[in-house]
Amino acid sequence: MRFLTGNKGNTGKRRAAPRRRIQPRWVKPVARTSAVLALLAGLAGGGWYLWSSDTIPEAAMELRADALELSREAGLAVADVLLEGRERTDAGLLLAVLDVKRGDALLGIDVAAARERLEAINWVRSAVIERRLPHTLYVRIEERQPMALWQRNDRLVLVDAEGVVILRDNIAAFGHLPVLVGDDAPLEAPALLAMLETAPELRARVRAATLVGERRWNLLFDNGIDVRLPEENPMGAWTRLAALEREHKVLAKDVIAIDLRFADRLVVRVAPEAAKRLRELETKFRSALDRDVLSIYQQKRADLDGKYIAALDRALAAATASAALPEALALRDEKRRVETHGPLPAVDAADAPASLKTLLGTYRTSLRPIEIERNNGLITLFLKYEEVLKAMQAELTQASKLDDARLVATRLAEIERERTIGTAEAKEFVNEPEGLVLEGSTRFTTPVSFKPPVE
Repeated sequence: MRFLTGNKGNTGKRRAAPRRRIQPRWVKPVARTSAVLALLAGLAGGGWYLWSSDTIPEAAMELRADALELSREAGLAVADVLLEGRERTDAGLLLAVLDVKRGDALLGIDVAAARERLEAINWVRSAVIERRLPHTLYVRIEERQPMALWQRNDRLVLVDAEGVVILRDNIAAFGHLPVLVGDDAPLEAPALLAMLETAPELRARVRAATLVGERRWNLLFDNGIDVRLPEENPMGAWTRLAALEREHKVLAKDVIAIDLRFADRLVVRVAPEAAKRLRELETKFRSALDRDVLSIYQQKRADLDGKYIAALDRALAAATASAALPEALALRDEKRRVETHGPLPAVDAADAPASLKTLLGTYRTSLRPIEIERNNGLITLFLKYEEVLKAMQAELTQASKLDDARLVATRLAEIERERTIGTAEAKEFVNEPEGLVLEGSTRFTTPVSFKPPVE
C-alpha cells in the first residue's frame, strides 16, 4: 500500500499545499439560520423550562435575547407587513397597535399579544397573525359590519350584528341605517332585518324599529306612520303589510298607525288634521333641502372629486413609471376609496407615501369650505323647520288638541335626531378654529391664504 503523503525519494521539490474546497454562497446563511433555529428550539425546551420555573430567569432571558439577535442578524427580521381584510380600519392605527418596526426580530414578535391588541380595535372582529419566514409578518383581519344605529340614553351609536358598539362619534356616514330603540334591540335586530329584507322596497322606507317589552317590534316609516308587528308570526304580518302596500298603497293613506297584531283584522288609526299639515310641511322642507343645500353640495363635491381623481391618476402614473410599488398601491387604493364614496380618513396612515399625503392635504383643504357651506345650510333649514313645528305644537296644546300636539312633538323629536346625525361631521369643520395648513412639505400657511393646486 502506498502512502500518498509519504516522502519517498527526495526530489528536492516542495510539495504544493492541498487546495481548499470552495463552498457555495448559500451554505453559510443556511447553516447560520439552522443553528439559530436549533438554538431557539433548545430555548423552547430546556431553556424555556428554566425561565418559566424561575430557576435562572435572568440568564434564560439574556440567552433568549441573544438568540433573537442572532436570528435577526441571520436575516429573520421584519422587512414587510402584509395586511389583508382592511376596508374601514385605519392602516396607521393597525401598524401602531402591532408595534412592529422594520428590522425587528421576526421570531421575537409576541403573536398572541399582538392579535389581542388588534382585536381591541373597534372595527376589528377577529385577527390572524403569522410569521412568514424569512422577513414577512402576515396579518389578516375580519372587520365588523355596521348593522344599525342604536339609540341609548338620548345618543346614537353604531353597532354590528352582535350588538357590539363600533363607533360613538362621527356616525354621519351611516345615517342611512335604521335606528334601533330598546335595551336588547341590537341582539334581536338581525332576525328582524332578515325578515324585512323579504320585501326590499318596503324595507327601504323603515327608519326606526323599537323593541317593545323585549317581545315584539314597532316600525317607524319615512312618512311617520307607525306599524305595530305581533309577537307571534311577525313574518306573516310583514308579508301582509307588503301585500296591502302593493295593492292598496296603504302607506299613502291619511293614517298615523297600522296595527297588525291581530290576525283576523286590520286596525288603522286615521290621521288627524295635524297629520295633513305635517305632510305639507314635510314636503316643502324636503324640497327646499334638496334644492338649496344637497344638490349644490353634491355638484361641488363631484367636481372636487373629479379633480382629485385626475391628480391621483397623474401621481399613480409617475409612481408606476418609477417602479415605486408601495406608492402606486397606496395611490390606487385611495382612488378606489373616492370612486366608491368611502369615508375620508381623519388622519393620514403612518405608512402613506409623501405624494399621497400631499394630495390628501390639498383635498381636505379644498373640501373644508364645501363642507362648511353644506352644513351651515343644513343647520339653518333644520332649525327653521324645528321652529315651525314648535309653534305648531304650542298652538295645538293651547287649543286642547293634545293628541295632535303629541303627534307634532313626535315628529319634532325625529327631525332633531335627523339633524344631529346629518351634521355630526360638521362640528369638526364649523367649530374648527382657523389653524395652519401644510403647503407642500415645508411651509405652513393659513387656510384663507392657501390656494390648493387642484386641477
